[in-house]
Amino acid sequence: MEKEIKIALAGNPNSGKTTVFNNLTGARQHVGNYPGVTVEKKTGDRRYKGYKINIVDLPGTYSLTAYSLDEVVARNFIIDEKPDVVVDIIDSSKLERNLYLATQLMELGAPLVFAFNMADIAKSSGKKIDTGLLSELMGVQIVETVGHRNKGMNELLDAVVNVAEKKIKGKKVIVRYGEEIENEVEKIAAILTKEGAVTEKLNPRWLAIKLLEQDNEIIETVKKSTGGNYKRIEKVVEGSVWHIKNILRDSPETVIADARYGFINGALRESYEEIEAGKITISDKIDKVLTNRIL
Repeated sequence: MEKEIKIALAGNPNSGKTTVFNNLTGARQHVGNYPGVTVEKKTGDRRYKGYKINIVDLPGTYSLTAYSLDEVVARNFIIDEKPDVVVDIIDSSKLERNLYLATQLMELGAPLVFAFNMADIAKSSGKKIDTGLLSELMGVQIVETVGHRNKGMNELLDAVVNVAEKKIKGKKVIVRYGEEIENEVEKIAAILTKEGAVTEKLNPRWLAIKLLEQDNEIIETVKKSTGGNYKRIEKVVEGSVWHIKNILRDSPETVIADARYGFINGALRESYEEIEAGKITISDKIDKVLTNRIL
């Protein structure tokens, strides 16, 4: 009997996520909207080695912090629908930027596969990635793909099946934020557990981090789940935010973001090098203009 696996494709805009989705699903696609919002929902399926793999193409996002409707929709789908595997489509020619979303998916505790897409562009521009070592450092299987040439799709599906069936048991890697943040995360996680805010879908560490980041969507979720008990949680969170601002002279959100980039840079120092460091691609030139503070 055919087994079903549900996967979600996540990734930054312009990472080639939609091309990978089209490669995997072909003409077997459906387009609708997510319930209650106007964000487009693309779904499809693929039969592979005795499995029916149901695929959802999540909105492209740079993070899982609830700044935009697309980010809320992508995050809520992963939390509420609990796909068997989340495949993060990563532009391997822009690793630092793309891995920021990857660290947040790791924090969420989702079963993951990283598709290092545009591998041909990364190699041709002189970037050398030790995917085996980086996979070990991040605790996630990495598959190199070239979406526009339909390369690496079977290898990607093999990885998806292995993770879904728990044939691959990578070590759980936790991004650490430094002693001050970690102490406050521990305090908030304890009060969340005590007041009944923790569920099967929402683990206490992730909730505590989001409350420290002052994520309004999560604040409302915790309020609803704890009712009048939220005041006690709020008091602890406010104390933690004040403490961090007072000691570290910056907001918890900024300190946490810096720590994520610190984790990424540490992993890349071990596993990545640019053989032609002086070579600037057309994409890099465009980015320099589009991200220029004055322009």
